[in-house]
Amino acid sequence: MGFFKNCWELLLHLPYFSPLNGGFDRDSSQLPLASSPSGGVVIRPENASPGFTCSYPSMDGWESCNSPDDRSCWLKDSKARQPYFSQYDIHTDYETIWPKGVTREIFPDGYSKPYGKIINDTYPGPLIEACWGDEVVVHVTNYLQTNGSTIHWHGVRQQYSNEMDGVNGVTQCPIAYGDTFTYRFRVTQYGTTWYHSHYSLQYPDGVAGPLVFHGPTSADWDEEWETPLMMTDWVHDSAFGIFPTKELRGVIPNGDSILLNGHGHFNCSLDPLNDPSRCAPGHGSYYNRTFQKGKKYLIRLINTSVGAAFIFSIDGHKMKVISTDFVPIEPYETNAVLLNIGQRYNIIIEANADPGDYWIRTEIPRGPGGCGNVTDRNGDVTGILRYDASSTALPTSSKNEYESDCHDEPKELLVPILPWMVDPHPQNDVHNNTYEAGITEVQYHNAFRWDLTDTPMWLDFSNPTILNLENTTWNPEYAVIDCSYPVLYP
Repeated sequence: MGFFKNCWELLLHLPYFSPLNGGFDRDSSQLPLASSPSGGVVIRPENASPGFTCSYPSMDGWESCNSPDDRSCWLKDSKARQPYFSQYDIHTDYETIWPKGVTREIFPDGYSKPYGKIINDTYPGPLIEACWGDEVVVHVTNYLQTNGSTIHWHGVRQQYSNEMDGVNGVTQCPIAYGDTFTYRFRVTQYGTTWYHSHYSLQYPDGVAGPLVFHGPTSADWDEEWETPLMMTDWVHDSAFGIFPTKELRGVIPNGDSILLNGHGHFNCSLDPLNDPSRCAPGHGSYYNRTFQKGKKYLIRLINTSVGAAFIFSIDGHKMKVISTDFVPIEPYETNAVLLNIGQRYNIIIEANADPGDYWIRTEIPRGPGGCGNVTDRNGDVTGILRYDASSTALPTSSKNEYESDCHDEPKELLVPILPWMVDPHPQNDVHNNTYEAGITEVQYHNAFRWDLTDTPMWLDFSNPTILNLENTTWNPEYAVIDCSYPVLYP
């Protein structure tokens, strides 16, 4: 029992790759297979998966200070008189300080068939949860016979664990068929993100899922929605076939429809193949959630698309934005929030509307410079919010007023709770170290490539960059940029 007292493991019943089928919209949860350790402090996050707890076994004398009346506090030392040095809260510098959590060990494996590739018979993949200060250990086995694979933990800083970033050709070789790779990293941040394959076009085909690190928030709430909301553009055929074909014509492929947590509603008359056998009865489904009048709900938003930004809104409701990516911010109120690819926002919505049914919208920006496109542009009503769980009626609500231009949230509203002081004097040569990102068309065909310099970077999957850090000479195709100024390591 000594091991479990010092290193509590949480095992996730885990992912295998399988073809897209009727079970893709099932929710999945992370189940504990070991009892909570004795000693320290144990927290049950609001609406986490059944049985999930945050555990800090080495922190005797500490207690949870997170409550509906104060979500900004996480842990405090009950014996201390000076809270500044004995409290983990929204003002703690999470770049250098975090509580000592436990190890959560997760065992995935995979199996692939053509077209959609989904994890554990679900899309999105299983929710992985951890707590601020935990160590996460994930074992990934690849059973894809024709692909390597890696898993990237989007936005995770990977301080002292850069080799766990999951980028093939840079931080590791792709995981070969039949091989297993173990990811291990410390949760120094808190908030919402996602994990996804970083190998070629696997994540557009469905190899992605939500990742939540429980911690304090900058505003108070009553309940948390059980699962984050992942919104994405979706293609009906494999991305491996669609993207290379259309890129050779010099265009970025459009999605066919929009999904919200695996739910979508496609107008089959827009199918260019006009194949009725591919259209399911009812033409899909809407994501459904229920509000209880008077409560404040924490909702986690993630844009996991390939080529589309989304404006998220719920008819008849305002939202309070409390974090962007992994950064807690001063709360601000708005009718809608725009998420570009990979971005995450945490919001709080109060159930203060008249009882009824309301559309949940994931709209692609339609203004000048619109970001992305899908075949079914009327499919941006992807969910229904109900005040009566027994209701089956389609909403008749009207869209909130908001700008539909494609731009990030106003930067003057994104004010971090914990500001960072940046030295105004650059250590590098700004003139020589400034580069334009753009698209270059290749002369002998219509495909294009993304460039940061005049020479694109070509990766050798069998010889990743991380194995060559002490080189004095480089293959020119690596497009190495010489940093002739001191780099400070934490």
